[in-house]
Amino acid sequence: MNKKRKPNFAIDYILMSKKKKTDRNISGKVLRVFKENPSKSFNYKQIVGKLKITDTQKRNAVIKALGQLKAQKIINQTEPGKYVLHIDKSNYVEGVIEVTSSGNAYLLMPKEEKDIFIPRRNTNRSLDGDMVLVYQTKRKKNGKREGEVVEIISRASKDYIGILEKKKDFGENFIALAREVYFNKFFSLCFIIYLVLIFRIFYLPVID
Repeated sequence: MNKKRKPNFAIDYILMSKKKKTDRNISGKVLRVFKENPSKSFNYKQIVGKLKITDTQKRNAVIKALGQLKAQKIINQTEPGKYVLHIDKSNYVEGVIEVTSSGNAYLLMPKEEKDIFIPRRNTNRSLDGDMVLVYQTKRKKNGKREGEVVEIISRASKDYIGILEKKKDFGENFIALAREVYFNKFFSLCFIIYLVLIFRIFYLPVID
């Protein structure tokens, strides 16, 4: 006969504590996926794929986390099995975007507030000077904020002259605006002229 395992409360408590800790960690990671993509909806499989989870126990923890976040009204169910981050209007800011040469951008704020940093992966095809709606995804203790463009309200211009550049790292085409290209070329030309003048002054023989 197989003997029944005697209950060991110490071991059972440790195992239960580990499970709760795992569930909390998974719940935090699931919420981060939604916060980093506030305008997108996800199903269970997409969340598991983004978190690169293969373990059955952790997959079940994802399902549990989705149910808890929905019950807490942190996420909304848009259709059966599909969820999106609950919209909090206080986290949305409208303003003019300033795009840097690196592709990163800033939402320009009034002087008393710090500009909101927008990584290039979150600019969502907005261009320099566009009026956009930004969702604030992060707010750090030092006051710095980070966001994502969720809507282009109006374009600064209907026509753009520039160089089309293909960026392999995030699979989209971007335009290097003409004024930036000309700006860089102008300073390159000035530097070349400066070198030529230095060469003429110090290295060429002086003709009487």
